[in-house]
Amino acid sequence: MSSAREDDEFFLSALIFGYANAGRMREARRFFDSKVDPCVVLWNSIISGYVSNGEETEAVNIFSAMLRKGVRGDVSAVANVLSAGSG
Repeated sequence: MSSAREDDEFFLSALIFGYANAGRMREARRFFDSKVDPCVVLWNSIISGYVSNGEETEAVNIFSAMLRKGVRGDVSAVANVLSAGSG
């Protein structure tokens, strides 16, 4: 059984992903920024969104912010940042 926090994060991740896929990063970022303490899944969603929209510099900046906030990146985060570096 999932918690309300997990449900909230899943919903926000889906919104961020949907807006990013539509090229609407401003809206995706607004939803990301609405979360006070985003989990790694939300960080991955916004980083991936920036990469897929050709905004590699912002993806790397977000990854750096994630690390500064003490969120440990997972394989997805690292893969997204590496793909940003190759773009």
